[in-house]
Amino acid sequence: MFYFLILKHEYPVRNWFWGVVLVFAMCSCQIVGPDGPEFGKSYPDALDLPLIEFDQLINHEEGEFEYNISAYVVGISYCPPPKMCFLPDGISIYPRALPENHLESILFITASNPCQFSKGEEYLFSISVRVWPNQEGNFRRHYGILGYR
Repeated sequence: MFYFLILKHEYPVRNWFWGVVLVFAMCSCQIVGPDGPEFGKSYPDALDLPLIEFDQLINHEEGEFEYNISAYVVGISYCPPPKMCFLPDGISIYPRALPENHLESILFITASNPCQFSKGEEYLFSISVRVWPNQEGNFRRHYGILGYR
């Protein structure tokens, strides 16, 4: 039947092209589906670190540290490999499932394979915070995941 559609129309080359696109689209869910290894768990279980509250983590004064924090994933940032994206791969976390308003502090943590997390789920994260000075003499923080459960 598909062959009939290609030959019946006035522009067989154009129809043939869209036929190939249609076949690829039908197969692409198997090629780039979520069953690949890139969606598996890429971190170990949460480490045995002191538990800290979300507000304490945001306002923490120390330079570099590692803590456990219990939080919900409220956003996922994933950039497919050939694309150039503004944000790195990572997740946004918050102490509740949804922030009460958009002005509240949501913490962004870089993560490899952020698609392994589910939006709206609560996790116990082991995170590291690394601090470095910026050009104005202030310090910037980088939050990274060490493990989770």
